[in-house]
Amino acid sequence: MSSTAMAHVCGFGTNQWRNYENGSEPCVSNALMIELVKDPRVFLRLLFLRREGLSDKQFKKSLEAALKLITDEAIEKAQLSPGPDELLYLYREKMQQVVTEFDTFFLKK
Repeated sequence: MSSTAMAHVCGFGTNQWRNYENGSEPCVSNALMIELVKDPRVFLRLLFLRREGLSDKQFKKSLEAALKLITDEAIEKAQLSPGPDELLYLYREKMQQVVTEFDTFFLKK
Protein backbone atom coordinates (compact mmCIF):
# COMPACT_ATOMS: atom_id res chain seq x y z
CA MET A 1 0.00 0.00 0.00
CA SER A 2 1.35 3.41 -0.87
CA SER A 3 2.07 5.92 1.88
CA THR A 4 -0.67 8.17 0.48
CA ALA A 5 -3.22 5.32 0.66
CA MET A 6 -2.09 4.39 4.17
CA ALA A 7 -2.43 8.01 5.24
CA HIS A 8 -5.97 8.00 3.83
CA VAL A 9 -6.92 4.78 5.68
CA CYS A 10 -5.62 6.24 8.96
CA GLY A 11 -7.30 9.60 8.39
CA PHE A 12 -4.00 11.47 8.14
CA GLY A 13 -3.04 14.23 5.72
CA THR A 14 -1.70 13.11 2.34
CA ASN A 15 2.00 13.30 3.20
CA GLN A 16 1.90 12.47 6.92
CA TRP A 17 2.50 8.72 6.66
CA ARG A 18 5.45 9.32 4.33
CA ASN A 19 6.86 11.85 6.80
CA TYR A 20 6.56 9.31 9.62
CA GLU A 21 8.30 6.68 7.48
CA ASN A 22 11.12 9.18 6.98
CA GLY A 23 11.56 9.74 10.71
CA SER A 24 9.19 12.57 11.64
CA GLU A 25 7.64 12.05 15.05
CA PRO A 26 3.83 11.86 15.06
CA CYS A 27 1.65 13.73 17.51
CA VAL A 28 0.16 11.66 20.34
CA SER A 29 -3.17 10.97 18.59
CA ASN A 30 -1.49 9.90 15.35
CA ALA A 31 0.99 7.74 17.28
CA LEU A 32 -1.97 5.97 18.90
CA MET A 33 -3.57 5.41 15.49
CA ILE A 34 -0.31 3.99 14.13
CA GLU A 35 -0.12 1.61 17.08
CA LEU A 36 -3.76 0.51 16.60
CA VAL A 37 -3.46 -0.05 12.86
CA LYS A 38 -0.69 -2.61 13.46
CA ASP A 39 -3.47 -5.04 14.44
CA PRO A 40 -4.76 -6.54 11.16
CA ARG A 41 -8.35 -6.65 12.52
CA VAL A 42 -8.27 -2.91 13.25
CA PHE A 43 -6.67 -2.24 9.88
CA LEU A 44 -9.40 -4.30 8.19
CA ARG A 45 -12.15 -2.26 9.85
CA LEU A 46 -10.48 1.01 8.84
CA LEU A 47 -9.97 -0.30 5.32
CA PHE A 48 -13.73 -0.81 4.93
CA LEU A 49 -14.57 2.51 6.56
CA ARG A 50 -12.20 4.45 4.31
CA ARG A 51 -12.67 2.41 1.12
CA GLU A 52 -14.05 5.29 -0.95
CA GLY A 53 -10.65 6.96 -1.28
CA LEU A 54 -8.87 3.83 -2.50
CA SER A 55 -8.64 2.26 -5.93
CA ASP A 56 -10.18 -1.19 -6.32
CA LYS A 57 -6.67 -2.62 -6.74
CA GLN A 58 -5.39 -0.97 -3.53
CA PHE A 59 -8.45 -2.12 -1.62
CA LYS A 60 -8.28 -5.72 -2.84
CA LYS A 61 -4.53 -6.06 -2.24
CA SER A 62 -4.83 -4.59 1.26
CA LEU A 63 -7.84 -6.76 2.07
CA GLU A 64 -5.99 -9.91 1.00
CA ALA A 65 -2.93 -8.94 3.07
CA ALA A 66 -5.01 -8.27 6.21
CA LEU A 67 -6.94 -11.53 5.83
CA LYS A 68 -3.69 -13.45 5.38
CA LEU A 69 -2.29 -11.95 8.59
CA ILE A 70 -5.47 -12.84 10.48
CA THR A 71 -5.44 -16.38 9.08
CA ASP A 72 -1.72 -16.84 9.80
CA GLU A 73 -2.33 -15.71 13.37
CA ALA A 74 -5.12 -18.29 13.73
CA ILE A 75 -2.86 -21.01 12.31
CA GLU A 76 -0.06 -20.05 14.69
CA LYS A 77 -2.44 -20.30 17.65
CA ALA A 78 -3.70 -23.63 16.39
CA GLN A 79 -0.18 -25.05 16.17
CA LEU A 80 0.01 -24.72 19.93
CA SER A 81 -3.20 -26.71 20.31
CA PRO A 82 -3.88 -30.46 20.21
CA GLY A 83 -4.90 -31.01 16.59
CA PRO A 84 -6.49 -30.16 13.25
CA ASP A 85 -9.99 -29.79 14.69
CA GLU A 86 -8.82 -26.75 16.65
CA LEU A 87 -7.24 -25.29 13.51
CA LEU A 88 -10.47 -25.65 11.61
CA TYR A 89 -12.43 -24.09 14.48
CA LEU A 90 -10.07 -21.09 14.74
CA TYR A 91 -10.07 -20.58 10.99
CA ARG A 92 -13.86 -20.69 10.80
CA GLU A 93 -14.15 -18.36 13.79
CA LYS A 94 -11.83 -15.77 12.23
CA MET A 95 -13.43 -15.98 8.82
CA GLN A 96 -16.92 -15.66 10.34
CA GLN A 97 -15.76 -12.53 12.16
CA VAL A 98 -14.44 -11.06 8.90
CA VAL A 99 -17.62 -11.94 7.00
CA THR A 100 -19.77 -10.43 9.76
CA GLU A 101 -17.78 -7.19 9.71
CA PHE A 102 -17.97 -7.13 5.91
CA ASP A 103 -21.76 -7.68 5.94
CA THR A 104 -22.29 -5.12 8.69
CA PHE A 105 -20.34 -2.52 6.75
CA PHE A 106 -22.25 -3.01 3.52
CA LEU A 107 -25.67 -3.37 5.14
CA LYS A 108 -25.22 0.07 6.72
CA LYS A 109 -24.85 1.68 3.29
